[in-house]
Amino acid sequence: MKHLSDGDRRYAIDLLAAAEIELSDKALSTMLRHVDWLLETTRTLNLTAIREPRTAVRVHLVDSLMALPEVRAAGPGLLLDIGTGGGFPGVELAMAAERQALLVESVRKKAEALNAFLLHETLASWISVTASRAEEVARSLGQSAAVVTARALAPLPSLVELAAPLLVEGGRLVSLKGRASEAELTAGVEAARVCGLELVGVRSFVLPGGTDQRSVIVFQRVREPEIELPRRAGAAQKRPIA
Repeated sequence: MKHLSDGDRRYAIDLLAAAEIELSDKALSTMLRHVDWLLETTRTLNLTAIREPRTAVRVHLVDSLMALPEVRAAGPGLLLDIGTGGGFPGVELAMAAERQALLVESVRKKAEALNAFLLHETLASWISVTASRAEEVARSLGQSAAVVTARALAPLPSLVELAAPLLVEGGRLVSLKGRASEAELTAGVEAARVCGLELVGVRSFVLPGGTDQRSVIVFQRVREPEIELPRRAGAAQKRPIA
C-alpha cells in the first residue's frame, strides 16, 4: 500500500476493538486497501478532504462500521448505499454484514473509479456501482432494498424521502450522521410519516479515538407513502417535505 503502514493497521485494530467490532484478517486487509485507494485516488479526483492516513482510517473505515449493528438487525436482502462517493459506508458494511450491495453515486467519474477498485479487489460480483441518482434507481428498481444506508449525505427529511421508494415493506433506512439536532429529528419524523416510514431507533456515541459525536438513526418502512414517490430529481433536497 502506498499510504498506510503496519502501524496504521494496528491503529485500525485498536479502534475496532474499542468499538467491539470483529473482522476477519482478510476483510480488514481489503478495507485498509480501500482507504489506501481513497487517499491515492483523491490526488486526481476529489473523494475526500482528508489526507492523513490514520485520520482516514478513523473517519472513513471505523466510522462506516459503527452502523454495523443496525445493518445486521435489518431483514435479509440488498443493501443500497446512496451518495456513496468513495464507497463509504457501503463497501465496509456490505463486507462486514455479508450482504449484496448496490452503491449509488451520481458523479460518473467517482462511480467509475470505485467500480475499478471493486473489480481489482474481486468484489464486483456482489458489490456493484451505478452512476445514478437515488430517484433514478427508485424508478428502475423500485422497492428492492432491505436496507438503505447514507452517511453525512443530507438532512433527515431529504433522506427519508429518498429512501422510502427504495425500501421493501419492513426495510430500514440506516443514516450515519453527526449529532442530529432536535429540530432535524422532528422534521425527519414528520417527513417519514408522509413517506410511509417511522422512527425505530436513535443511537448516539463518541467515535473511538477522539471526541467526535456521532448518531445512527434508523427508520423503517411500515406503509405506503401518502404522496407519489420518487419526486423529480433534486426535489427532496430543494423542497423537503418537512
